[in-house]
Amino acid sequence: MTKRLLILADAASSHTEKWCLALAEQGYTVGLFSLNHTEEKWYLKHKNIRVFHEPASWEHKPYLLTKLKYVFALSALKRILADFAPDVLHAHYASSYGLLAALSGFKPFVLSVWGSDVFEFPKKSPIHKFILKFNLAHADQLLSTSHAMKHELGKYTNKPIKVIPFGVDTEVFSPKTIKTEALKACIHIGAIKSMEDGYGIKTIINAAHLLKRCAPEHNLTFHLIGSGKQLNAYRKLVTKLYLTDRVVFTGKIPFSEIAQCHAQLDVFLNVPLLNESFGVSVIEAMACEKPVIVSNAPGLVEIVNEQTGIIIKKDDVTELVKAILHLVQNPEQRTKLGKAGREHVLSNYSFTSCLNKMMAVYFAVCQDSDAKSEKKIFGGLMPRYLHKVSRSKDS
Repeated sequence: MTKRLLILADAASSHTEKWCLALAEQGYTVGLFSLNHTEEKWYLKHKNIRVFHEPASWEHKPYLLTKLKYVFALSALKRILADFAPDVLHAHYASSYGLLAALSGFKPFVLSVWGSDVFEFPKKSPIHKFILKFNLAHADQLLSTSHAMKHELGKYTNKPIKVIPFGVDTEVFSPKTIKTEALKACIHIGAIKSMEDGYGIKTIINAAHLLKRCAPEHNLTFHLIGSGKQLNAYRKLVTKLYLTDRVVFTGKIPFSEIAQCHAQLDVFLNVPLLNESFGVSVIEAMACEKPVIVSNAPGLVEIVNEQTGIIIKKDDVTELVKAILHLVQNPEQRTKLGKAGREHVLSNYSFTSCLNKMMAVYFAVCQDSDAKSEKKIFGGLMPRYLHKVSRSKDS
């Protein structure tokens, strides 16, 4: 049985944290190779996790220097593969980590696509497209978190693609309400997103501004949870619009505290302008029985329907305001959507189910790899040996 995994992924990602800890709990020895540094040493929580490569952040280095990190990383990766001798190499993200895995030549190699690596990366130039197709061609198994992204990925490969969502721990993310009397005095609306262009943060701020003007009777607080390059710019916009009493920036919250954040919210928003591939924070909110409002990005309309939430057009402040007002003015609708959302998550996005699917992939690629090795030995080297023996006897 497959027991040693080397995962190439961003150590600062909550998705990496979830997969590594869950696999370690299943008895796997997990090696982690990351190109980014994380201050939160979550991997120390389990003895079965070993971090082999986690350099200091390259964010503020010159562009050419950041590209050189791949040269050094490949050399380090090959050494780690030789020493750690994993059963499976699994790269999360089809461009950067996928390229390192493909160039390493290690087999079996599983490649997971996450979103921008498929929706944006190959469209930058013919070279980017070539790199993506090169990485896909070298993978033994391709994985996607959504059917929408599987469809997009199909433009660059004819290989079979399995859909395995990130999934949600429905015991951790469950219906809870954690509110003080002060918090109960208003409706709390939240979004968990990177503070970057394209994720709809400005749309939410503009909606908060319009609601303060057109519906001042409603006491609303907007919680923008996350960090990013545009955080200071968004803070300035909030100050300019006199919304400091309505919009709260929390910065990045540790993944272990995200469920508590959902417990304090009444309505959850995810309204990106981009082609979002999958909304993990949305299914986390739904698992907590929170009503959700999402934009009509491909990966979001796959997990939300009219029974479980409200879908609006991308970058449409007016539609967002109407949707928020509808839920604020109709508490029974919030409850109805929330309950339907949790049932939908329990049926389709249980983390246990997704984890079992992932482990089945590891087992299958190892079986296939063993079969190919056996075929190579007995179908190639062995016949030549028998041929020599036969000739020796004849002579």
